[in-house]
Amino acid sequence: MILIHRDYLEFKNKFISYLLLWFSIPMLLYLCLTVPLSSYIDQVNLMNYKYWSLPGIWICSSCLMSFLYSFVKLKTLASNEEYLNRYLKSPISNGQILSSLLISSILAGLFQLICSIVTTSSLSGLVITTSQAPIILFNILILLIFFSTVGLFCAFYFHDHIFSTILSLIILIFLMFGCGTFLPVNEFPNNFLILIANFPIYGLIYNVQLSYQYSRIIISPIVVATIINISMFIIVLIISYKKFRK
Repeated sequence: MILIHRDYLEFKNKFISYLLLWFSIPMLLYLCLTVPLSSYIDQVNLMNYKYWSLPGIWICSSCLMSFLYSFVKLKTLASNEEYLNRYLKSPISNGQILSSLLISSILAGLFQLICSIVTTSSLSGLVITTSQAPIILFNILILLIFFSTVGLFCAFYFHDHIFSTILSLIILIFLMFGCGTFLPVNEFPNNFLILIANFPIYGLIYNVQLSYQYSRIIISPIVVATIINISMFIIVLIISYKKFRK
């Protein structure tokens, strides 16, 4: 697709900048969160906290990258009427435009995931096995689709730079401290734990942690999250026709 090719050309021109960003984010999360929290949390499920928190770094960095990529790209496209009209007057449909942005943001998240795994493996000396990798990748992929779609949705309503920054911070804080990525769920209040336990995003994150600890994963969050992803994309597509083709 044209948009994917355009993103590829942009990535090619900014390869070094993207690479530095992809390696910097997991390193900062490890140094600013994992290392300080390891002084207060010794073990989680009989695993050293520094090792237990590694999936949290992969999830936070890759999901944040997918969210920001789709959010910024669509917001930029929507704010440039001349550029947008060029696409709208072409045979390209709204579905193709949004699908291209979704695919590009997922790919950006996957590259971030790979760089995060490489970085944390270098810092901790612990690597994932070939039996763990497919399950971890599959669950994180569903998370990337979710946050990419959320980014597309938010791009229609958050145009101001201040509100966009606040939104990005809220997403980051939610990922770091609201889903059991860096803080084990047994540290949460019971009422909050009951609330997030039924949230499929938490279930996917928990699946990654279970796979990382060689335990059996739970299927239901995968099914529910997939249905939510499809429903959200349809909603975003309907909104796009109201926003783009008035």
